[in-house]
Amino acid sequence: MRHECMSWCPPTGSVVKLNFDAAFNESREKSVSGVVVRNVSGEVLAFETVVHGEVAF
Repeated sequence: MRHECMSWCPPTGSVVKLNFDAAFNESREKSVSGVVVRNVSGEVLAFETVVHGEVAF
């Protein structure tokens, strides 16, 4: 599998960019998800991280 270094690219025009990710820990039956919203200058406008318990795979 080829791995490439990826970096954040700003949105174009007058829009905002929303990025999200999630992870799952099977042994603890938990997951976490996060989201960040940034403008064309890269300034963070909003963010949220949530831990989800009792998650089964």
